Amino acid sequence: MRRSTRWILCLVSATACAAPGSSVTFAVTVYGAAVSGYQWYHNDTSHPVGGATTASLTLNNVQPSTNGTYFVKVTSGSLVGYSRAATLTVGYALATSV
Repeated sequence: MRRSTRWILCLVSATACAAPGSSVTFAVTVYGAAVSGYQWYHNDTSHPVGGATTASLTLNNVQPSTNGTYFVKVTSGSLVGYSRAATLTVGYALATSV
């Protein structure tokens, strides 16, 4: 008999806009599985974020070079799942006068 394993990854923040020098946090919640590991990535799987191996990713002192997408790989035993990507945009807001 084949056992079906189902689990759900929920990325808490899907989009973030931030001023240069500020901090941004992305987080993932996993339902239905005991997590054995996390790894966050910037833009694609060839760019792992160093030391980012927990359910949340905090980026300090963000700059335009940190623009892009962030996602997490979650492992549960031999199972692997990826979250949807969250987008980070770093820049200054334009001031408008009324």
